[in-house]
Amino acid sequence: MFVLADLTNGSFDLVDAPNCTQFHVAVVGDGDRARLDETLCEVGRVESPEVAWISVAEVRRMARLCVDDSWARDFEAMLGYATGKGWLDDAGEHIQAHIEWNEVGDAS
Repeated sequence: MFVLADLTNGSFDLVDAPNCTQFHVAVVGDGDRARLDETLCEVGRVESPEVAWISVAEVRRMARLCVDDSWARDFEAMLGYATGKGWLDDAGEHIQAHIEWNEVGDAS
């Protein structure tokens, strides 16, 4: 699954939610790191041009309408894996996601 951030209109969405084997932020549209941080402010924050921290609770909220009952188990397994890799913050509230700048975007 991934968070799609559209810098053109400042929107975001969770895409491919059933897929708990990957997690990242995909950026489309023209903008920079500050614009991405503004776009994601409701669900997380941008740490660097390569890394964002996304709220686990917000991922659950966004996924709830497009997944089946097995998703919660799969998502917990993903969080367990992320914890082992250091990709979950100390409070367990945010998961690290690498950022893929897919279109025009100045990551500075």
